[in-house]
Amino acid sequence: MAGEIYIVDILEQMHLLPKDEGKELHSFLRQSKQNILIKSDLERLPNEMEDVVKNLFKVICAILNLQLNQRLHNIIEDRLVVSYLDQINYNREDQELILIDQLASIKSLITRKAFSLTDKHIRMIHNKFRNFHDFRIEY
Repeated sequence: MAGEIYIVDILEQMHLLPKDEGKELHSFLRQSKQNILIKSDLERLPNEMEDVVKNLFKVICAILNLQLNQRLHNIIEDRLVVSYLDQINYNREDQELILIDQLASIKSLITRKAFSLTDKHIRMIHNKFRNFHDFRIEY
């Protein structure tokens, strides 16, 4: 819909998703319940969305293995990062279901109160989303 930006739109524009010539995969991901609204020109979103945008930025930087200049307050606990990343099941034959798991993991991470990531967290996230990084390089 015009004026609305969802997680999949951002991942697609940053070339973090696989090339999808027929657009079936990206359409499938857009229809997933894991695809949440990030920004809207059509309606005023709650103030909590500011935390979502900040967290999404941090997670995307981690996926790309970029070091962040953070104040290191509200550091997310290691066990929480691990629990969110463990949602991803790579033992699936269907690549689309793995991408849905990854989208669910991103959604779980970003819908928290604003947090900071340590270098260890960045490495953990990058390793779990290495395919996103590879899709971008391949693009």
